[in-house]
Amino acid sequence: MQSWAYTSTFDAIGAAKLITVPTIIIHSERALAPSLARRFQADLNDAHILWVESSGQIDFYDDPRLIAIGADAVARFFTATKH
Repeated sequence: MQSWAYTSTFDAIGAAKLITVPTIIIHSERALAPSLARRFQADLNDAHILWVESSGQIDFYDDPRLIAIGADAVARFFTATKH
């Protein structure tokens, strides 16, 4: 169970500078808060962002095409960043 009482106080933007590992972000202009995704990425040390077309946030949960794009991008990202 999730509640706004716990998530609304979390500052992801402020935490971005603390992340030191390579990171991938998959987002859409029509998903929730694209401007915040850009701010988050800007504060990461080593980040890649993939912008995809969607109708909205929910597409990332139930559109097989977007899920495949995201899963493939993550697989390539982890393969490329192996140490």
